[in-house]
Amino acid sequence: MGKKRQNVVGMEADILDFLTLSQLLQLFLFDWSLFEPLLGSKEEFQQTLHRIVDVRNQVVHGHALSEIQSTSVKDDCNHILRRVLPDEF
Repeated sequence: MGKKRQNVVGMEADILDFLTLSQLLQLFLFDWSLFEPLLGSKEEFQQTLHRIVDVRNQVVHGHALSEIQSTSVKDDCNHILRRVLPDEF
């Protein structure tokens, strides 16, 4: 587990809870060999996460998503979730 710190309401939280998607990607890339068995191809994962980050940034800045973008990001998220939690999907 990562370092623990108090969150806004005083509950203990893992420092990983506060990482941005870009920071999380950098953590994975730091030693990809640890994550490759779970996440697969490094290049494919990078491309998928970058697409998710791009869509997230559009939403944060008040831009509406097209139906194609919305479907695409849902597919990307589901792809990652199926790799990480295969028994759930």
